[in-house]
Amino acid sequence: GYTFESGPSLYSGMTDRPSPNPLANALEILGEELDCLYYNTWMCHVPIPGREGGPVSFLTEVGSEQFAEVLREYRGAAAAKEWQDLKDFM
Repeated sequence: GYTFESGPSLYSGMTDRPSPNPLANALEILGEELDCLYYNTWMCHVPIPGREGGPVSFLTEVGSEQFAEVLREYRGAAAAKEWQDLKDFM
């Protein structure tokens, strides 16, 4: 069998063809079909340098818009702008 870890699944999905997801592409090449579950939230754990007690944890929506709001809240406007710049670049 094969073992894969594919973090891109959250943003790039597994069911569209063609797909930007490397795992989806590998499964397609192998002729394997995969039953996928769809969800709209995920638990996020973000390390905050200098914060005692470990990372900040929160439930966020799948997608980038609400995540930008979370970045703004916990890391400031500069972090939210970096996120937007990364999205624009991609």
